[in-house]
Amino acid sequence: MSADVDFSTISELTEAVLRTLPPRPVILSQDWRPPKESEFYTQGTIKDRLKIFADADSHDWTDYLLDTPDPTGNHLSVMAYWDGKPEAQYTLTGQSYWILVPQSYTQVLPGNEYKNSYMSSIGVSDAQSSTFSAELGVDIKGLSAKISAAFTHTVTVDSLKTISQEYTVKAPTEGNVRVWMLWQLCDQIIALDGNGKLIINETRRADVNWSQHRPSGAFVNYKNLQQIYPSDIFVPVQQDFPLT
Repeated sequence: MSADVDFSTISELTEAVLRTLPPRPVILSQDWRPPKESEFYTQGTIKDRLKIFADADSHDWTDYLLDTPDPTGNHLSVMAYWDGKPEAQYTLTGQSYWILVPQSYTQVLPGNEYKNSYMSSIGVSDAQSSTFSAELGVDIKGLSAKISAAFTHTVTVDSLKTISQEYTVKAPTEGNVRVWMLWQLCDQIIALDGNGKLIINETRRADVNWSQHRPSGAFVNYKNLQQIYPSDIFVPVQQDFPLT
């Protein structure tokens, strides 16, 4: 287990849980400054494709469709892209990473216990959940299970809210300085190309087969190719160094 984790304030987290999460950046020295976020840690993938949003070019019809062309018109889907190119090539990938809670980095000197409260946002807006549910072809109640299939832990898709948490950092022993900071876990589902990059979300034209209408042309694009879920998992880390 990483010795830098201050378990006195996170008793609900266990060694087993932390082992399923990405490592936090290592505090290298008193002069080291943390990045705003850690490296991204790939947890798994979702084999399904996102549904593409279609907006009829001459009607008020809109819907989420299968993005793989089906020229037979037997499904609610794109029939053919006007540019003659295939559907976008991507893999829906689950990644976890840590973000530094703003203003949490501090140094504590001997005899100076430190206490502070931090405001953080967790969850996503209801509108974001509704859109991503439609893209994944599930209702909102099934969204967490769908996304969590790509992770080693359950991803909570709670409604967006702001929380306040108070932390107390005890003073180090004489002759040392304690470097302390607070990390928040974020999970994301992202559409990555073969080079591990977020695909370009371009608006294309396509012939579309609608569920209750005749086929027609439409503008099509993905509404969301990267959905981030700030979690309710916070980990304070600390490291002592000789005073210089």
